[in-house]
Amino acid sequence: MPHAPNTMTLARRIVFKTILLTAALLAAGGGMVTAMLALQRLTASTREEFDELREVRRVDRHLQESIRAIAGGDRGAVLAELNVAIAGLAQFGEYQESQPTEFGPHHASAEESLGASTFAALERAARRLQAEPPQPGWAAAVHADLSGATETLDRLADEIEDAVAAVHARTAARFRATTWLLFVLALVSTCAGLLFSVLHYRSVVRPLRELLVGTRRLAQGDLAVRLAPTGDREFHDLKQGFNDMAAELEALCTNLEERVAEQSKELAVAERLASVGFLAAGVAHEINNPLAIMSGCAESLLRRLGADGSLNGEAQTWARDLEAIRDEAFRCKRITQGLLDLSRMGDPNRGPVSLATVVAECVQLLGSWPGCKETRIECPTAPADAFVVSASEQELKQVVLNLLVNAVEASDPATGRVELRLGSDNGDVTLQVIDNGRGMTPETLDRVFEPFFTTGKGRRGHGLGLSISHAIVQRQGGTLTAHSAGPGRGSRFLLSLPALTGAKS
Repeated sequence: MPHAPNTMTLARRIVFKTILLTAALLAAGGGMVTAMLALQRLTASTREEFDELREVRRVDRHLQESIRAIAGGDRGAVLAELNVAIAGLAQFGEYQESQPTEFGPHHASAEESLGASTFAALERAARRLQAEPPQPGWAAAVHADLSGATETLDRLADEIEDAVAAVHARTAARFRATTWLLFVLALVSTCAGLLFSVLHYRSVVRPLRELLVGTRRLAQGDLAVRLAPTGDREFHDLKQGFNDMAAELEALCTNLEERVAEQSKELAVAERLASVGFLAAGVAHEINNPLAIMSGCAESLLRRLGADGSLNGEAQTWARDLEAIRDEAFRCKRITQGLLDLSRMGDPNRGPVSLATVVAECVQLLGSWPGCKETRIECPTAPADAFVVSASEQELKQVVLNLLVNAVEASDPATGRVELRLGSDNGDVTLQVIDNGRGMTPETLDRVFEPFFTTGKGRRGHGLGLSISHAIVQRQGGTLTAHSAGPGRGSRFLLSLPALTGAKS
């Protein structure tokens, strides 16, 4: 069942979430600022009340000094202290009027009333002290006024202290509320951030991970992978595009595999036909010459045969032609046997074989061949258990003999020299057959292992020796390569076979 795409795009969803988170943060910040401003106002009110209390205490000290001066009878000192107290009380009144209060009209009215009563008492005492001449009993009257002013001033101080205590309690309560508000805002902000991260992961990261997993599976060859087209519109379209691409790629690979299978079948048939044609051409080319000789000898014998069936006295001629027919028939047999050797699967009876022993035996066999009497063959000496490989001994001898015969035939009989080198290279046993003969061109090197390919004119070979040797070495798990610096500069054939594990090299 197809999934319906989300109506909201990823861009709009991110913008909406960002706006919502920003609004929440702004609201939290506004609450924080409001709480801090309230704390600031309460702190300012406390400071103002403290300044008022300090001024009241200063006025009270001067009143006490005035009362002590009355006991000494010094009107001037009493008046001086009283004037300072009046000035301080007037300053208190001005300060109170200029500063707003956070304690309501009742507190302000009480302060104003107590301050006015104290000021009136101090004014009366000052007028008594300024009267000339001094009235009788002035000291008692002034003392009574100052005592009343002191009591009123103490009440004012108590009012201010009560206000300070109240504002302190309010400040502490507001501070606790602000602390809790900060905690709640931090908790809400953290939860909002986590919620935003989870939503962002579900809407962005998870679809991206699904796409990544699907891409990796597709890269690993799982062409049947498909993704559920869910999520925001962008990811829905992207997953749908991925599915379309995977489906097209799967169909393309399926068609390609079918075409490759068909082409492989056709190519295999073509290769078999080409191989048959190649062998047929080679067989026709190689067998044509001996058949021509055989037919020519047969026609010659028929011409010499008398009417009565007698030999007409030419027995030697008959014997010579019959021997030629026999030799050419054997030559055809060798050609067909070589083709069979080239196509057979090889000798399954393999075992440990010393390449040094095989080389020594082949050199000894070649010494009795008349064609190499004048060619110098340099053969290394090695223990019988050295350079051991796992191979068929008969096939290995056939390869070494082919290489030696090929090197001797390529060399000049008078100055010919063939060198054999045994060695080891990266776990392989190697044999090099080096001659100073006519060498090979680059074109000859490219075709030297082709069946029926030969550059020798008038030689007895028919171009199958190196092909058979190359096929045998490949069946043994080794390599046979040809090297030459050019015509007239000799040739070098390198035989390499895997050394038998644990054998002596």
